[in-house]
Amino acid sequence: MKKTLLAFLLLYSWVAQAQSRLVSGKVTSPENEGVPGVNVLLKGASTGTVTKADGTYQITVPANAKTLVFSFIGYKTADMELDGRSTVDVKLAADPTNLDEVVVTANAIVREKKELGYAVSTVGGAELVKARDPNVLNSLAGRVAGVRISQQSGSVGGSTRVMIRGANSLSSASEPLFVVDGVPISNSSFSGSETDIVTGGVDVGNRASDLNPDDIESMNVLKGAAASALYGSRARNGVIVITTKRGKVGAKKMNITVNSSYRTDNVLRVPDLQTEYAQGNQGVYNPRLGNGWGPAVSSITGPVLDYKGETVQKLTVSPQNWRNFFVTGRTLINSLSIDGANEQGDYRIGFTNLQQTGTVPGSELGRNTFAINAGRKITDKLTSRVWLNYVRTTSDGRPQQGSNTTNIISTILAGTPITVDINELRDNLFAPATQAVPAGWTGDLARAIDLDGIQNNPYFVTTFNRFSNSVDRLYGGTSLSYDVLPWFNLTGRVGTDFFSENRRSVTRRGTRGRLNGQFDTNEIYERELQTDLIGSVTRRISDDWTFKGIIGHQFN
Repeated sequence: MKKTLLAFLLLYSWVAQAQSRLVSGKVTSPENEGVPGVNVLLKGASTGTVTKADGTYQITVPANAKTLVFSFIGYKTADMELDGRSTVDVKLAADPTNLDEVVVTANAIVREKKELGYAVSTVGGAELVKARDPNVLNSLAGRVAGVRISQQSGSVGGSTRVMIRGANSLSSASEPLFVVDGVPISNSSFSGSETDIVTGGVDVGNRASDLNPDDIESMNVLKGAAASALYGSRARNGVIVITTKRGKVGAKKMNITVNSSYRTDNVLRVPDLQTEYAQGNQGVYNPRLGNGWGPAVSSITGPVLDYKGETVQKLTVSPQNWRNFFVTGRTLINSLSIDGANEQGDYRIGFTNLQQTGTVPGSELGRNTFAINAGRKITDKLTSRVWLNYVRTTSDGRPQQGSNTTNIISTILAGTPITVDINELRDNLFAPATQAVPAGWTGDLARAIDLDGIQNNPYFVTTFNRFSNSVDRLYGGTSLSYDVLPWFNLTGRVGTDFFSENRRSVTRRGTRGRLNGQFDTNEIYERELQTDLIGSVTRRISDDWTFKGIIGHQFN
């Protein structure tokens, strides 16, 4: 009986082999490089496999099989007739339009748009560097439906607010969550939240401005709860998923990319000032008043004291004070990157330098960014990747805002009489331990006779009352990905984001409102650590049905 059963099994195995055969080959790119991960399916059936790291494959098909289908992101799908062959090599044609249908979603999972049940908008990296802005968030303006971008101050290094589909809460911020290569990063600003003395109402910027557009491959905006569910409640306002650049697949040699841009900024609009009346009260001229309603300038004749305390025959007006105060802002950005790739891995190293001066005299911003992104195929099933970004930002002379006595706009320029020539103030700042005030003196500009403690010389403020800060930031991570089975992948990822910031605000002695002077320092430190372990299942059930699922654990 045992011999009969063994003979039957051998006969069955021989018949099964006679009804199927093995087909093998290699899939290459237009550059003749092997393409890993290509889907190889038997047309009209659920039988399939994927190519290895070198682009080779093996698949067992029925003896009467006719056609194999080869498909991969970024390439045109190819149908190859077997015609009884046991070796089928394929060269795929590039299809850039196919890339537009692929997006990076939560936890760095790549999906096709047609598979998603929620709204996702994508902005390519090429769009972000056409007219580079020091804050990359400003480059999103007008490019994504339902996303509102607003600059908070317009000052050098100023913050930018992002709101997706309007405000979702009356009691908390409506900023989205930012995720870079699967790792959440901070977009905090800590602006004016401590005391008015520490920041003086200075717009210190938001930390998403540390992102370098030259290093970004794409930005995907996830809208709504369904899109951001995997990130929990802190993603209730949406998520901006950022993918950084890697070495170009298929490149045979090292690529060197240089990008340089220069731009200027000028104040678009200033208030329309009246030029008919001098400072005073109830139609009576008074040079000691910083503002008020005096008589018509043309009606003031004969010996009269001007704002410097000098005797003049008539007063003159300076209608261009606002225009003359602001200067042309300049931004220079230079970047250099080196990248390459082969069948075993890829790498990219980038450095960017930014130098910016603002429209307020003396305001400036500097930023250096270093980025590295490298991946390696350790075995046919195991791959690794590491990415790291270091950002050093320094700024000085950011203008103060709010109702402070050193606010350039509201308390100085707005309160400077039309009979004051701001050009004269620029060249006459101070005597020892004091300063010159725009109006109300009995002496010359070298003396500090204040205007009843009301005003400061704007150039004294921009020269000596400096707010400076420096930020050191490091964010990045590393990952390992292992193909346990052809349809099951296990990925582990560790990422971190931390920065330290030092702020210093100096008020020089003699400043109106703080005559004794003062200085304040502030140190800020923030760190975030996250680990992910994710299992992904992609199983073709039939010719019309495919199952995709993920299961994982996250620690933050």
